[in-house]
Amino acid sequence: MIKTKSIYDKNPNGNDGLRILIMRHHPRGVKKERYDYWLRELSPSKDLLKRYNEGKIMWDVFKPEFIAEIKNNPHAHKAIIWIRDKNKTQNITLLCKEKEGENCHRHIVKAIIEGRINLVIFPVV
Repeated sequence: MIKTKSIYDKNPNGNDGLRILIMRHHPRGVKKERYDYWLRELSPSKDLLKRYNEGKIMWDVFKPEFIAEIKNNPHAHKAIIWIRDKNKTQNITLLCKEKEGENCHRHIVKAIIEGRINLVIFPVV
């Protein structure tokens, strides 16, 4: 099972499994013990993130641009394949700063990993 949570949620639980931070920048005040891996390659580019955070683009523009970034990033493909493999034997929790219920790229990443957003993912050789 793949779940999503805010890295700021106070109580990680035993059902979280492997906790993977997928933010571009390290979240303030968060110790490395709060997550198992940090995969920046599954975060939006600095430019896309900046335009979205500054309100220059809305979610309906952000989402397809982020999907295109993932599609064109072989390092992201490698991370997605790795997560899919790990998810065969354990739960995965994708972490970002946004509160649950808010628009966040972690939901897009989850959909890609689960195959609900169809991207051709090639293994990196």
